Order: sequence, then C-alpha cells, then structure tokens
Amino acid sequence: MTTLATGSLVGSNYPDKMDWLQNTALGVFSIGLLFVFISGFQASGSRTIMFTGIALAVVALLFYFLRTYYKTPPGVRINGIWHRSATSRGLIAWVTGVF
Repeated sequence: MTTLATGSLVGSNYPDKMDWLQNTALGVFSIGLLFVFISGFQASGSRTIMFTGIALAVVALLFYFLRTYYKTPPGVRINGIWHRSATSRGLIAWVTGVF
C-alpha cells in the first residue's frame, strides 16, 4: 500500500499569492461597481457614471485575469478544485447545487 507524500497532489503547488497589480485591479473593480451602484439611485440625468463604472469594472477584471493566468504554467489548470469544500460534495456544494 502506498501513501501520498505532502505536496504530491495535482494542485498543491498553485501560486495563490496576489501581487500589487492584482490588488490594484480588484480595487478599481470595486470602484467601478460603486459607480454602477451609485448610478442606480439617479432618477434622471446622464448615464456616464454607469458606463464609466462598467468600463472600469471590465478593464480591471481583464487586468486581474490576465495577470493571474500569466503567472501559471501553460496547460490544464485543475489547481486542486476537487479538494475544496465548495466543489467536493461538501455542504457548500450541496447548497449551491440545490439552489
């Protein structure tokens, strides 16, 4: 019978650290969502705040995702997805699946 050594799982060495560009992109994304939220309370007026917020959110997410995927090696990205409680038949997975 063999035993698995620590760190021998497929997604165990996934770099989960965020750098300053990813943190900045998430901050800009939050500001974009705030602009969209604020534009929902305007009864009348221009829609520039809403479109600015949507544009900020899209550009920020583009920077975040590109930076995230450029830091990983090419190929299939499993990244230990089946070892998390949200996707491995845990309580969160059942709640998500049922609702």
